Amino acid sequence: MSYKLRRSNWLRRVFLKATGYVKFTLNSLRFTEYRCATALPILVSLILTHPSSGQENITQDVAEHSSSSQFEVATIRPSRSGEAWRISITPDGFRAQGVPLARTIMKAYFPANVHDEGLIKGGPRWIWDSNYDIEAKVAQGDVPEWERQHADLASYQETLLQKMLKKLLVDRCNLVAHRVSSITDGYSLMVGRHGIDQRRITQSFSAPAHTDGMLSLPGGGWVRLPKSESDPAVEFFNVTMNSVSRWLAVVFGRPVQNSTGLLERYDFKLNSSYTDGQQDTHSMANKGNTADRIQIDNLNFHDLGLDLKPIRIPTEALVIDRIERPSEN
Repeated sequence: MSYKLRRSNWLRRVFLKATGYVKFTLNSLRFTEYRCATALPILVSLILTHPSSGQENITQDVAEHSSSSQFEVATIRPSRSGEAWRISITPDGFRAQGVPLARTIMKAYFPANVHDEGLIKGGPRWIWDSNYDIEAKVAQGDVPEWERQHADLASYQETLLQKMLKKLLVDRCNLVAHRVSSITDGYSLMVGRHGIDQRRITQSFSAPAHTDGMLSLPGGGWVRLPKSESDPAVEFFNVTMNSVSRWLAVVFGRPVQNSTGLLERYDFKLNSSYTDGQQDTHSMANKGNTADRIQIDNLNFHDLGLDLKPIRIPTEALVIDRIERPSEN
């Protein structure tokens, strides 16, 4: 009898505890449901009436830089000049005289040191055969950035110029293009068989005291260019071989790889021979020169114990899917 009563009381306690847990759980669910039902409309209202900070930044960024994506005014006309084509960067714009449109496309889509015509594929023949004069001006608000881009050699990627030229080509020529893997001719800068001449290439531990008349190089260092045939030496100060290779790439119009294995900074003088008649007047080799533009076409590396060997370098080509003759306005 006693055993049955104790068992009955234990079952009753278990039942009451289970019932209380169920009631607590149901009450919790009702409270959670109430909180969700109350908070959801408030949350939706906040989302609809107040955009997120990320969305504001994106909108603001687009608004701030929208003017820098295109020239303020630009004209493209068929060229009637019989002179050799020239491309130049003005203090507030871009000028091309008697230039095949393909050259402008190359300027827009490739680094300044690339001039391999084989990297533009497809498209009608007239993009090479028909010459155009282009005169383009940047907005007044873009002039400081434009000037900074071309102030020295370290900023020679021409990001702003390329962005504006691409927009111009899309707007005026309905250009559609895509990139594919390709290969191009280039050079490898390397140490000669007998090593570098340490009497002529000396390790540099500091920047020159005076840099007037010099050009700064990407990666640091400076170069002083020859101003006439009576002084044919190109002088480098506190440079790395990487920065020299990038400078040479623009001089030769081909990619240049640094294969020297030299890791320090150096001072040296490089003898050169050159001719007048530079066509692309906005190149590293020409900045800072007065009078005639000078194109360096031969540099004497052997005296320094260096060699410049032709090689084939992987790169990208531009395939033209569609293009129309440019509208003038």
